[in-house]
Amino acid sequence: MKKVLIFPILVLSFLISACSLSNLALNENSVDKVENLATFGKPIKNCLISSSLDSALETRVVNGQTEYLLGSKNYESRNIQVWNLGTEKVIQTFNDINADAVLFSSDQRTLITFSRYEPGTLTLWDIQSGNQQQKHTFEPNHYYDERISVSPDGSRIAFFLAPYNVEDFRVSEFNLQTKKSNNIEHDFPLFAETPPPHIYSPNGNLIAVTYDYDDKLHFLDLTNHNDTILQFPFSNLNDVAVAEAIISTIAISSNEKYLVGGTLSGDIYLWNVIDGTLLKTIKAHITQRTDGWLGGVKLLEFSPKSNLLLSLGYDGFMKLWDATTGILLKEINSCPHFGGFTQDGRYLVTVGKKGIELWGIP
Repeated sequence: MKKVLIFPILVLSFLISACSLSNLALNENSVDKVENLATFGKPIKNCLISSSLDSALETRVVNGQTEYLLGSKNYESRNIQVWNLGTEKVIQTFNDINADAVLFSSDQRTLITFSRYEPGTLTLWDIQSGNQQQKHTFEPNHYYDERISVSPDGSRIAFFLAPYNVEDFRVSEFNLQTKKSNNIEHDFPLFAETPPPHIYSPNGNLIAVTYDYDDKLHFLDLTNHNDTILQFPFSNLNDVAVAEAIISTIAISSNEKYLVGGTLSGDIYLWNVIDGTLLKTIKAHITQRTDGWLGGVKLLEFSPKSNLLLSLGYDGFMKLWDATTGILLKEINSCPHFGGFTQDGRYLVTVGKKGIELWGIP
């Protein structure tokens, strides 16, 4: 069977009601409720938004005090800095690190970096001392996706890989305790150099959204081997490709009832996880800026404690949506390349052209 490669080779790189929304407008009554509390760090001269996950957040308790940490890669220096957001100070710097992904381990003491270039390399760093704890290299002669996922308990790390000159990706889980990789038996036949988005759910299940030869969009629970067809307003893969409705990022709500997917066209789709019903479509981001960059939605995240959803686009905007009404509450136009909620839902953190910005969530 001839393969249909629905992903382009290069991409420069919520909503819980069933009613449709069009021409979303800023809610003036809510926009002031998300306030900028602090701006610090080094501003960036140019608006640079890569497709890599170059920053991460961690919330931890030390001596009875809550600390909020940010790990963020500096593209100019290739350093990774770990910030204490409360003191606005750098507590650790990892120099000259080749990293495509930056994550925190659930032990709250370890920073994880991943480099996709041959061989794929996973490194664990002690935040307090700055010392390397573990380093793992994977199969040579493979292409590795730059995005990885870490399970909530910190024991497993998932990534996509494919042998050179082979177009079919497979997903592998690396167990940090046994130091062994487990290849999950599922084919992803319709993807060229960009594999489908994948994350771990709050309950620790590895999930993905993918297309298949049946012209359907599938929500996969790869841990439990469940497959749910997602309702989607396109009848075949050719229409998906023409509309650039290719899912590039996903997020799942803390109660695991709702799934969102962002596309290369800048749209956001919200589904009911149980039966795959499409609840809402939002025209969220534009796909081209004045500097010619292309792309749609880079990142989606549900707040762990409220009805907020954030979307970050390659258009230089980060937007906050009310997940119960679909109303746009806030736009942040500082060319953020990262945005995320703290684990207690109290703060929103963005990293972009102005440096690091800390926002209070009402």
